[in-house]
Amino acid sequence: MDLQESLEKAVSLYKENHLHAIPNDAAAQSMGYSNANNGSALSAMASLRYFGLVERAGPGMLAASKDVEIFEYAPSLKAKKELLRKWLLTPPVFQKLFDKYGSHLPSDAAIKYDLIQMEFLPAAAQSCLTSFKNSLAFASPESKEETTAATENSAPLSSQDTDTENDIDEVIDTSEKIASPVRETLVKRPLSPTTSSEPEQSDSQSKQLGNDRIPVRLRHGRKAWLEIPTPFFEEDKQQLINQIKLIMTDEDEH
Repeated sequence: MDLQESLEKAVSLYKENHLHAIPNDAAAQSMGYSNANNGSALSAMASLRYFGLVERAGPGMLAASKDVEIFEYAPSLKAKKELLRKWLLTPPVFQKLFDKYGSHLPSDAAIKYDLIQMEFLPAAAQSCLTSFKNSLAFASPESKEETTAATENSAPLSSQDTDTENDIDEVIDTSEKIASPVRETLVKRPLSPTTSSEPEQSDSQSKQLGNDRIPVRLRHGRKAWLEIPTPFFEEDKQQLINQIKLIMTDEDEH
């Protein structure tokens, strides 16, 4: 299970039980499973432990980690990103791959070869590769040099640009889908609001394409969806901002 899905399960566990230690069966039920004895639940709990999202609190007991609570109430995007990076690099194999390649990965075949050299079986290597790539795209870690370069090369924001970015932060509800952090994982193409009754087939198609679909709650019980491509680049954020400006301009003209 990749970091995004694991974090969603951990948040569900925290929201129902806070930081209390509970039996594994109760923890599995909080994450949407019938009990802790089926394969899916065992895999989920193992993934949460690998990322450091839960803590063992005695035999057969589990609790959400303090970091999950901090993530839920972190006042800034920067704080959330620091936690995402920490969780990404908690599994030793992910740490090794990131130390070697950073966020600019080689071909899948090259990484799979590395994993097989680490004594992974081929099928397990493929599974680990997929999880690592998805987790890396979700956490979007950047080196200090990359962040500095991006800051120096970007044009200063006008007051209108700042207002638009603030509007984006207000629209996205990260408590409903822990799929951001916000502006770093928004849609690359124009927004296409739909009602919440949109067929589930669209979500399935998005997953097949490797995209994430984030629900955005609107007023009066309405809902829009953001479809997020992987990977998501810095220039994509500006393209989204420009699109929102265009939508706002159209509304003003009408």
